[in-house]
Amino acid sequence: MPVEKIQIRRDYVLQYMVNNDYSLNQLALEIGVSPATLSRVLNGERRPGQLVIGKMLHYFNLKFEDLFYYDFVDKSQ
Repeated sequence: MPVEKIQIRRDYVLQYMVNNDYSLNQLALEIGVSPATLSRVLNGERRPGQLVIGKMLHYFNLKFEDLFYYDFVDKSQ
């Protein structure tokens, strides 16, 4: 049975960090999340919750589909 999993467009965030010379800690502080949370979301270790999604969309001034996407995971295997 496929389950939707929200994923971040990691390449966008990493390129933003390079372009703006931001460390992960600096970006997390700007967004308003902990560095550990941002790291885990970017590495796919944690799904972003509503609060993190909202803060990131607000910070980047993007629509959901521009920063996140749905990945379908088969839970039956």
